[in-house]
Amino acid sequence: MNTQMASGQVFNPELNGGGQRTKLSLWLVDDDMESQQLCANILRTDGGFECPRQFGSAEAVIATLSMSPGPALLLLEARLPGMNGATAVKQIHSLSPGTRVFLFSTFFEAERAAEARAGGASGYFRKCDFAQVLQSMRPSPGSAVPSANALAEYQSDSIRS
Repeated sequence: MNTQMASGQVFNPELNGGGQRTKLSLWLVDDDMESQQLCANILRTDGGFECPRQFGSAEAVIATLSMSPGPALLLLEARLPGMNGATAVKQIHSLSPGTRVFLFSTFFEAERAAEARAGGASGYFRKCDFAQVLQSMRPSPGSAVPSANALAEYQSDSIRS
């Protein structure tokens, strides 16, 4: 079973022609380059995701989205210099409505999480919870897309608090 993703890519949960599982495309936005590289490496090696695009600001990812299709998933640092992640969500969704945006930060800020959710973010989590969130985002066996419901359930308690 193939599924058309927001980026126009087709995700096939079955094995591709090379005998490997097709990876889901995810873009990463974080102004801390060390954190960005660490997250990207974890996503690629342990998460089963492609992380073809990485950005240091919300403005950079928005400029790219204005010129090319967006990914299936986008991880966006909540606390960025310039435009913060919660503010950027609305613009990202206007340019790429099918992209699921998840904000993450070192600290949980209920007000920023609520602003992000109101703007259309699919979730907000702390960087220290990255491994748990990654597990929730992996496609389950026989599924074409990550378990959005599992991640949403994981997030609902944090966002309400």
